[in-house]
Amino acid sequence: YHTISGLYMSGDEDAALILSVKPPKDEDTVTVKNLGIEDSYFFSRGSASGVIGNIDTGTVMISNVYSVAFVRGYYGSAGLVGNAHKGPLYVRNSYTLPPKTVIKDVGLIVGAYAETIDEVVNSYEPYEHNVYSSTNTISVKSSQFVDGTIAQYLHNSLGGSAWGQNVGTDPHPVFSGTVTGYTGADSVFSLSWHNVTMDNEIYAVGYIKGARTTFPIPVRDGYAFLGWFKNAKLTGNPIAGLDYKTSGNLDLYAMWTPLPKKNGDCYEISTEDDLYGFAAIVNGAPGTVQEPCACGKLTADIALNVDAEKEYKPWFPIMNFCGSFDGNGKSISGLYRYDTLSSMGFFGSTKEKVISYTERYRATIKNLEIKKVHFEGGGCIGALVGSGSGVNIDNCHTSGNLWWGSSAGGFAGCLRDASISHSYNEAHGSARVSVGGFVGNVSGDLLVTNSYNLGRFENYMDCCQDNNFAMFGRVGGKITAENSYNMPIIDFWYKKEIPSATLADQGGVDSAFNVFYYGSKKDSAGTWVSEQEFRD
Repeated sequence: YHTISGLYMSGDEDAALILSVKPPKDEDTVTVKNLGIEDSYFFSRGSASGVIGNIDTGTVMISNVYSVAFVRGYYGSAGLVGNAHKGPLYVRNSYTLPPKTVIKDVGLIVGAYAETIDEVVNSYEPYEHNVYSSTNTISVKSSQFVDGTIAQYLHNSLGGSAWGQNVGTDPHPVFSGTVTGYTGADSVFSLSWHNVTMDNEIYAVGYIKGARTTFPIPVRDGYAFLGWFKNAKLTGNPIAGLDYKTSGNLDLYAMWTPLPKKNGDCYEISTEDDLYGFAAIVNGAPGTVQEPCACGKLTADIALNVDAEKEYKPWFPIMNFCGSFDGNGKSISGLYRYDTLSSMGFFGSTKEKVISYTERYRATIKNLEIKKVHFEGGGCIGALVGSGSGVNIDNCHTSGNLWWGSSAGGFAGCLRDASISHSYNEAHGSARVSVGGFVGNVSGDLLVTNSYNLGRFENYMDCCQDNNFAMFGRVGGKITAENSYNMPIIDFWYKKEIPSATLADQGGVDSAFNVFYYGSKKDSAGTWVSEQEFRD
C-alpha cells in the first residue's frame, strides 16, 4: 500500500508505468495491487496510461490501485489500462481521477477487445471524462472522490479495508485505512467474520446499505466450506451475499465440515460430519475434489437436529449423484431444509454414470431409512430424491413431512427411468401441481416391485389433480407395478376422511400385476380392496 510519484514520460512512443504485459505463457497471471500513482505525467502521440499500456497475453489482476496522474494520448488515454488485446482482465476496488487539466477522453480502461474477458468490480471513473468506459466501471461525479463517498465505497467492500480518506485534507481516497469527516447520506454498517482466519485483502470490514456483493469463499485444509450464516448455531439457510434490502451491522459465521475418509473405494459414514462431508464431496463444495459418482456406506444411525425446536441446521441435498449409496440397514433422521431449491431431498438429484455411448450405469440407493424429514418449498421434493433420473432404489423406507413444492412424493418429487423395489413410504405432504405417495411426477420408464405406500399427499391448490392420495401423481411415462399396494392411512393432522386413492392420477399404470389399492375412487389398473381386507 504505497504510492509512486514524480514519473514523467513524453514523446511519440506509448507512455505508461508498465508499457506492456506479455508473460511467457498465456495462462500466466500478472498481478498489480495496492498501488497509487500520483503527481506524474504521461503524454504520448500514441497511447498513454497511468499503470499498464498494453496487455498482449496472460491474465491480469488489478486490485486496490488508483491513478491521479496527468494522462494524455492521441490514440487513447487510460487511468489504469490502455489496451487489453487479450484476457482475462480483472479489476477490483480501483479508480482513476485525472487532474482538472485533463478535460476529456480518459477512462479506467480504454480498449478491451473481443478476446478479452473484462470484469470490473467496485471501480470508478469520473463521468466528466467518461468518453471510454469498460464493462461494469462505475461513472460518478468528480466531487464524490473529494467528499469521501468513493472512499466509503472502496473501504466497505471485499478486500478494501486499506482504503480511507480524511475528508477536507485528502483530495481523494488514499491508503489510510479509515474514512473520517464523511457527511454523506449513505448508511454504513459493519461486517464481522467468524470461524475464519481474517485476511483484509479478502474480507470487507463494512458495507453500505443498498450495495450488492457476493461474499468471499474461504479455504481451510481438510475441510469443505458450506456457506455463510447469520448466527453462530449455523441454522436457517446460508446467504451468498448482500442485496439492496440488507441493513444493520452483521456477524457472519462460516460453516465447515471435515472431509470423510475412504475405506477402499467407498466413504464410510458414521457421524453427522461424515454425512455433510460426503454430500460436499459429491457436490464439489469449496475445499473438495468433486466426485459425483462416489461410493458411500452408512456404518451407524445418524440423527440430525435432535435438540432443535424452531431453528434447524439445514441439509445440503446431494446433487447429480451417479454413484452408489448403501444405507447398510441404518437410518438418517432429522433432515431439514426450507428453501426455494429446484430439487430437494436427501439426494437433490441423480443421474446415470456415462462411460460411453453404449455403456451406462444407474445410480443405486439401497438398504436405507430416511425418517423425520422436513422439506418445504422449491420444485421437486421427495424424502429420498428430489428429482431423480437413472436410479435404482431398493430396500428403502421414508417418513416425514414434505410441503409446498411443485411436485412432491414420498420417495421422489420427480422421477424418470428408474426402479423402486422392496421399499415403502410413510411420508406425507402436499404440493402445488402434482403429488403421489411414491412419486409426484413420473416420466420415462418406472418399475415398482414388492413395495407399498401408506402416506397421504394432497394437491393443496386444487388446480391440477382430481385424485389426491394416489400412489403416483402425473404420469407422462410408462409405469410397471408388481406385488405392490397403495393404502394411504397416514392421516394429515387436519384430515381424517377416506382417501380418494387410486394408483395414478393423471395418466395411468401401464401394467399392474398383483397390485392393490383402497379409496373412494376406482382405477382401471390394479385391484380395489376394502380397508378391512388390508387390515386383516
